[in-house]
Amino acid sequence: MKLMIIAHVAAAVLGVSAAASATPVESLAERLLGENSSAFRFESAPAAAYFAEEGRIVIAGPSDGDQALALGAYLRDVAEGHWSWCGSRFPAKLPLPRSRTAVARTGEIALAYNYCTLCYTMAYRGESFWREEIDRLALYGFNRALVIAGLPKVWQLTLRELGMDEADIRAFIPDLAATAWWAMGNLEGTGGPVSQEVMDRDAELGRFIVREMRALGIEPVLQGFTGLLPNAIGLSPEKYGLVGVRFFEQGTWGGLLRPIVMDPTDPAFARLAEVWYRNLFRVYGIDSAAAFAGDLFHEGGKSEGVDVTAAFRSVQAAQQKASPGAVWMVQAWGKNPTDAMVAALDPKLTLVEKLVYDMANGDKDARAWGRLPVIWCELLNFGGNHGLYGGLDVVEKVPDGYGWGLLSEGLETNPWFYEEFTRRITGGRAESAAAYARRRWGTDDPRLVEALGLLRKSVYSVPQQQEGTLECVYCAFPAWEVASASTWGPKSGFYYDRADVVKARDLFDAVVAERPELMSVETFVYDLTDVRRQVLSDRARELLPSIRTNAAARAEFLSGILEMDRVLSASPYFRMDHYEKLAAELDPEHGPAAVKRMYTTWVEPSGVHSTLDDYAHRQLSGLMDYYYGRWTDFLYRQAR
Repeated sequence: MKLMIIAHVAAAVLGVSAAASATPVESLAERLLGENSSAFRFESAPAAAYFAEEGRIVIAGPSDGDQALALGAYLRDVAEGHWSWCGSRFPAKLPLPRSRTAVARTGEIALAYNYCTLCYTMAYRGESFWREEIDRLALYGFNRALVIAGLPKVWQLTLRELGMDEADIRAFIPDLAATAWWAMGNLEGTGGPVSQEVMDRDAELGRFIVREMRALGIEPVLQGFTGLLPNAIGLSPEKYGLVGVRFFEQGTWGGLLRPIVMDPTDPAFARLAEVWYRNLFRVYGIDSAAAFAGDLFHEGGKSEGVDVTAAFRSVQAAQQKASPGAVWMVQAWGKNPTDAMVAALDPKLTLVEKLVYDMANGDKDARAWGRLPVIWCELLNFGGNHGLYGGLDVVEKVPDGYGWGLLSEGLETNPWFYEEFTRRITGGRAESAAAYARRRWGTDDPRLVEALGLLRKSVYSVPQQQEGTLECVYCAFPAWEVASASTWGPKSGFYYDRADVVKARDLFDAVVAERPELMSVETFVYDLTDVRRQVLSDRARELLPSIRTNAAARAEFLSGILEMDRVLSASPYFRMDHYEKLAAELDPEHGPAAVKRMYTTWVEPSGVHSTLDDYAHRQLSGLMDYYYGRWTDFLYRQAR
């Protein structure tokens, strides 16, 4: 996605950087607004606010992060600008605020990302993407974000010190598309080995992300040491000076071998943790961290024989030795954190991320974790799957609390939902459909406002708990009866009136027929493509029960896949070649194949349909032929 960047003409003429002496937030404003950034004056103040003074817009706050928060509030609420993971639109005119407006977060913490986000959304994204992404986070008001770029280098340095040879180190490190699940202890080596050049470049990117985040008031959440180690170490502990240390095998996850866990209560754990944190800080160019992440026994990990409470105390003690006062960010997912884990954790040094995917009632009856503080974390999207979906009313009703977490696995979907969610960081409530349309597209054409109303009462009003969007049957492994494309996708079918989505599409089409200039507006093209895509996806689900016996339905079903490919080609966000190109820039050898694998079979194809197949299925132009081939092959074989 691209934020509006206009070159600073005076800097070019003088041959020097106008931003050389600028503060981080001043540089942010210039990146977004170019010469229009001269309309602002940034000044230190006890609290964040924006106001007009002597014909200029004053952005005030005690730090660059607070000033970025105030700048974002001004651009959103006064200038009617819009930024998102699905296109952005910044105004050419910057009106003066009518009054002084204070801006503050409604909770102490606003966290960005879970591990999966950083692969499903951001695998193979380079420095230019992260420059825009960090600006985006700062404008929204996020002040904490998970960082995993650079982890391969941290592991390489740590395992070298332990005495592991390079071949075994490379066998442990996966490609960049699988890094998230490696960090969570779900797999090792998937898609690898990667080159030294890729690891070094990834480390440089991680250092850049940490530096630029901190400059804008966003504290990086870095990978803590939890005792995860390569299986090769458990097989030959004597080679690494770990004779007598207990190791706990973790079995498999989705058919993939998981790393082992060394006993965190063993004295060797503390020694190895010191090595880890020294290398962690070396890679990122820092000397301490405000927060650490890292899970033990995640999604089926085995804790039999482990004194869980003692183990977690040891892990947290090692964190505190490395960085006193650092907070352990713990994912509340599945059974974790268990009572035994909670008993170990210091509430002053722990924060539970409550991952909420219930778009019907916001998981209002979810369990608590004793005295541990909790932030409410949305989990709208799984795998980056495409589909209009979201509980807009749920976002509105969540009470202000300790903080917020943006933890969707795929952020390049459903910009309306994320707009509503990020508004809550500073206490904003739902805006009118007309106001959203003006900011998102630069027009509040009544037909578009009506279309938003239809979508709000249908796809964005979810009456039941389900794991993500209603999935496209085109992307499913072919069968006569299909409920979802992924193993864990919703099975209940339509929860809304499909006619509402069709009418919304028709209204979009009517507007663009009269106003073709809107096809030059990035945000409008994304949403037009998305609603057209949804109509085709819904129609495929309607047709599926008939294709076994009805030739006309079968022909329409197959032609719909090809039509979807054509529709999707209108926006780069829906083009497979866009993502392959990004991957090739960071890892020409593995990248393009890795993202295609992640979007389809998830792991290297084995010829056997597995639980991970199509988990991260995408509706992308250039990928629809993959689904078309599967369906035509299935229908041909059934007809024989």
